[in-house]
Amino acid sequence: MKNPLKNIDKRYQKICIYSSLTIILTVIVLFGLYNSLPWLRTFVKLVKAILKPLILGLVICYLLLPLVKIFEKLLMKKIKKEKLARSLSVIIVLIIVIGIISGILTILIWTATKQITNINMKTITMMMDNIKKSFGSLYDQVVGLLKKQNYDVSTVTTKITTSIPAFLSGAFGTASTLLFAFIFAIYFMLDGTNISRYWKNVAKAVLNRKTINVLEGLAGELDKCFSGYIRGQALDGLIIGVVSTVVLQLIGMPYAVIIGLVVGVGNLIPYVGPILGYCMIILINLVNFNPKMMIIGLLTLLLLMFLDGNLLNPKLLANAIHVHPLLVVAALLAGGAIGGILGMLLAVPSGAFIKLQFEKLIKYRKQKKVENEDEFCEDVSAQD
Repeated sequence: MKNPLKNIDKRYQKICIYSSLTIILTVIVLFGLYNSLPWLRTFVKLVKAILKPLILGLVICYLLLPLVKIFEKLLMKKIKKEKLARSLSVIIVLIIVIGIISGILTILIWTATKQITNINMKTITMMMDNIKKSFGSLYDQVVGLLKKQNYDVSTVTTKITTSIPAFLSGAFGTASTLLFAFIFAIYFMLDGTNISRYWKNVAKAVLNRKTINVLEGLAGELDKCFSGYIRGQALDGLIIGVVSTVVLQLIGMPYAVIIGLVVGVGNLIPYVGPILGYCMIILINLVNFNPKMMIIGLLTLLLLMFLDGNLLNPKLLANAIHVHPLLVVAALLAGGAIGGILGMLLAVPSGAFIKLQFEKLIKYRKQKKVENEDEFCEDVSAQD
């Protein structure tokens, strides 16, 4: 039996070994420095604190820029000053976005208030009685389990209480990240052309022509991977959110607006929107003790997700690079571990970009292999 290792190019084998060892050693050194030097940990935290809103701002700019360009083109017919037209376009788009967000919040508050006012004391009493019947012994079971594990209920309560400030701190951090992300997005939309021109000039001054060509090619491929996916997925989330709200409202589902909003926003991340929708339908109908509506709601949402996955989503993402579902799941896990929700939002287009580069490498290696085989055949023919 032939040894398959004999067919491996020794030169590339050495390169792979040296590269792998270099990466492993670099990771070990950086990990050691990170754990031993407090200032480095502080520096990493600062970089992360800046990068999160910066990247999110780029994503927001990426989503809103086509709309800004449409208004800019319309305004340029009447206003000949390009800078003024761009500024007015950004203001119009921001007013539209703020209006949409305000409208959604108003509908949510109105829906929640309406649902709460419809609940009378008789309904609450009946609900509490049903909860006691269904889950009456659950508290005792939990307490017994905690006591077996040598936990005191008061200790658990204290831990829960002390975790509230951390939760509030996290909520404040998320709000500040969103605020600065919008500030970055506004600057990118207003002055994106000048920023891009500046960094192009820096690249020309520092790098050679070949490197610049490679970077421009990579930038074009990044745009191809991200533009089709992010804009298509955002439009898909908007459409499926509105449709879900309308259909669930028609069948009489409680909190249909909230469920539709959660499904639409969650649909920005593959598989997350449907899962959140199913969980909300189950939870709401369990609280209301309405199994019939729960089954109808689940079947309705399942049908909507089927139509979305087979008709709407493929049309909207026709220009995006196809990514296998297994790679999507792997990318989501990696993105969530690295960057949380933002990482999950960017995981699939990042995976598509990595897939594109890998396919280019395979194509290049196959081409080189064919060329080497042709040269070998020519040498053999010349010797004969």
